[in-house]
Amino acid sequence: MYSGHIHTILGGARLPKRVEYERELPPAEDGNPICLDWLRTEKTPKGIVFVVPGLGNYSQTPYIQRMSEEACAMGFHICIMTVRGMGSAPLQVAKFASVTFTEDVRWTMKKYLQEANIKEKFGQALSIVAIGFSAGGSMLTKAVAEEGASGDGSVIPFRAVICVTAPYDMETHSATMLSFMGKLLYQRPLMVALRRFAQKHKKLLMERQNVDEQTYDENVRGMMTLQDFENAVVVPIFNYANVHDYYRHGSSFQWIRQFPATVPVVCTASRDDIITGYGCTAEHWRDLIHHCHHAVYVETPTGGHLGYVGTPLQEYRRESSFLYDFPLRCALAFLSTTD
Repeated sequence: MYSGHIHTILGGARLPKRVEYERELPPAEDGNPICLDWLRTEKTPKGIVFVVPGLGNYSQTPYIQRMSEEACAMGFHICIMTVRGMGSAPLQVAKFASVTFTEDVRWTMKKYLQEANIKEKFGQALSIVAIGFSAGGSMLTKAVAEEGASGDGSVIPFRAVICVTAPYDMETHSATMLSFMGKLLYQRPLMVALRRFAQKHKKLLMERQNVDEQTYDENVRGMMTLQDFENAVVVPIFNYANVHDYYRHGSSFQWIRQFPATVPVVCTASRDDIITGYGCTAEHWRDLIHHCHHAVYVETPTGGHLGYVGTPLQEYRRESSFLYDFPLRCALAFLSTTD
């Protein structure tokens, strides 16, 4: 059995295989384009899977490519919402992806995934299951909980939500990333991506933070950890008191507790997830599920973060793994029992 580090590192090293999506760029509420990448199944469609990838990931990230292929093979159309500013998704307004930024998900639910939208696009009504990976799971669960709390849960288009290895407790996630192994193995590649993001969208972010170019460049160069990025960029742009205030709002466990009872939610975690850590134990989840009968928690003893690596032969053959197979089978079960 592999360790969490092996699962995470080898899972992240899976080779890409480009997927040709059909891209749509409808406007968000603030006018910024929302990046929706669609892939249609060639089979009689069983429904639609709506996916929100993790931080720094997008529709051509290898695990999302695999998810798209396997979803279509099972008879689903799939829609990937690449969060603004990531990959080739446009960023025209100085609001960007964070685990608490839910405006684009909520707008997409209300304006582009309603039954009338689906009928117009596919010529028939199709049910939708939403799947969020890592930080995308946090974003998705917060969006659904907020929409339910707004008093109009009828606009939620999802038959169910599946949250895969999300940072359920952001304080634990932060401490894990600041550990010796977190800094040694994971902070550097993550920060390369975030500094590239900060430089790519430099003009917008400078204007939003109201700083000059020299100050901005010094701040970017000084960002050595994810927490530095959160302190320097996320906290001021989203008007949090400090990084702990951001973590409090971003921890998805609280939002799952507030989920509308009409929407089932399945949450998965790996006990050896070396990115999110193990802040919410099985005991925490038992208490939540005791009060929220529409929630299900599935914990695996190993799998790392978005890893779930098989044997060398299985990986060579591109065989499925828990990372793709479990959420898709959940989606199939929900659609089979509710239609």
